[in-house]
Amino acid sequence: MTYFFASKKHLFILASLIVLASFLIFFRLDRHDMLSDDAHYAFRSIGYFDFMTSNNQTTPVQWFGFRPWWSYLSFHDHPPLFFFLQNLLFKIFGVSVFVSRLLSALAALGSVFLIFFITKLISNYYSALIATAALSVNCYFLWTSRIGLLESCFTFFLLLGLLFFIKSILNKKFFPLAGLFFGLSLLVKYTFFPVAFSLLLFLLIKKREVFFQKEFWIGLLIFFLISSPILIYNLKMYQERGHFDVQLTALFHQSKTDWPILSGNTSFNFSPSSLFHTLGLGLSWPYLFFSLLSFFTILIFSLREKLNLIWPPIFIFLSFILFFSFIGSAERWLGVISPFFALIIGFSFHLLHRWSKNTSFIFLSLFIPISVYSLLYSFNTNHAIAAPKNNWLYSTNLRLENYGYNELDKEITKLLYEKKPNKKTTEVVNMLWYKNINPLSINFPSLSNKNFEEFSPLIIFDSNTKWFPAMWVFEKWKFYHRFPISFSNEFLAIMNSPIGTELINSTSFTDLYFIESTVTSENNPNKTYAGTKLILENLNNNNIQPEIIYNNQKKPAFYIYHAKNPSFN
Repeated sequence: MTYFFASKKHLFILASLIVLASFLIFFRLDRHDMLSDDAHYAFRSIGYFDFMTSNNQTTPVQWFGFRPWWSYLSFHDHPPLFFFLQNLLFKIFGVSVFVSRLLSALAALGSVFLIFFITKLISNYYSALIATAALSVNCYFLWTSRIGLLESCFTFFLLLGLLFFIKSILNKKFFPLAGLFFGLSLLVKYTFFPVAFSLLLFLLIKKREVFFQKEFWIGLLIFFLISSPILIYNLKMYQERGHFDVQLTALFHQSKTDWPILSGNTSFNFSPSSLFHTLGLGLSWPYLFFSLLSFFTILIFSLREKLNLIWPPIFIFLSFILFFSFIGSAERWLGVISPFFALIIGFSFHLLHRWSKNTSFIFLSLFIPISVYSLLYSFNTNHAIAAPKNNWLYSTNLRLENYGYNELDKEITKLLYEKKPNKKTTEVVNMLWYKNINPLSINFPSLSNKNFEEFSPLIIFDSNTKWFPAMWVFEKWKFYHRFPISFSNEFLAIMNSPIGTELINSTSFTDLYFIESTVTSENNPNKTYAGTKLILENLNNNNIQPEIIYNNQKKPAFYIYHAKNPSFN
């Protein structure tokens, strides 16, 4: 081990950086609410079941009333691997906000190791440690690692594939492993497409001889075999519905009648200024400027000498810059670039140190204070309970807040954990919300667990809530456990329907829980809902006092009203 790391000092520094990265990745991992697509990713991962609880973004189970065999191969909006791996973690550790982010966190920690090994492979130990340090305090990378989106998992497999791709340049026997891990990265996210183009371009320009090596073609075959579920899924979807999945439908401007809420198509408006503005706010401007200075240092040295092994990461980096400049620079997408900034910083140090010790000293005199600032910037963005008042001390576009939904989620879980509704309640929920789906297709094990206590509450929550976190808090209990849970205005519509009152009363609910949002958690402070107003009037007339749920800043976030043996007229 000592020989591998050249000295005990290197091993100690690396271990210290891994500890730092681990702390910054895992500390307060469940601080912020689910405020983005991570909510419905996690919801669907619980049962590896593609269903959005919406008629505006439908899925195969809604089109056919059951899950056709090919629908298990992928999801309507993304490839399947992220959902599959997250499903495994839920099965092992249980369902929670923390576990929903565990895959991203573990993938990020793996990426820290991979950046070290990649940089060491193309330079030396010192440069690898610099790159590892740069990644450990990279705010964008840490943000991506702490949210249950696809990017962190994608980045891990991409870097693993890149490591073996670079090894393949040195020894062709590694091409099959590169194909394997690149295939897995495509199974996470279609963002691998520009990477594939960039690496093909690199080989055409720099390493054309690989096209005559059987190991390369074996690796390519493995890549296509690994990614074949996506191909089969899209061919079957086109055969059945006349379009591909959401991403490819947008790319090819196909009909979106199955997804009316997703009206836009992929547009190509070249805007690098927007991209770098988003990166500057996410990374911090000093970190971005230093990274770009390091990038131009590499370009200058490339005019003086051959730098073969750095070119694959550089080609990937440039492909991402061009790709996101064309398709857009949404904050959630750009975390995949962040490891390449760190690698570039590390490799530029290698070049400067080899050229002159004075230039490497200047490099370190800039790198150290920028790293300290980045550490503070990252902590305030990702970990601090409250954002600082000075906007230069945190990322204003990346920071996610806690409005109290995570705390509410814990209360609802405490209420419903290891319980199940009675058979009549399950039938009513199926009739009201899933009537077009064959009950056998959504007959989850949680519905028939004999060890669960029977409990039949009716849960109504304020319509004035934020959609993403509310979906996570409530819909998993309705869909996977069949508890009757409804928005307040949705419940009012049910009661006003011809058979609504009869259906609701037929279940003989033992408890009513109404959850009211506050100014801390509501979605729109200027909007009121008739259903909420009517229910609150009834509860207040019966002098029912609520339990208060606080967010992590001790501000009231929700009021939970509990009424026993409710009756509905």
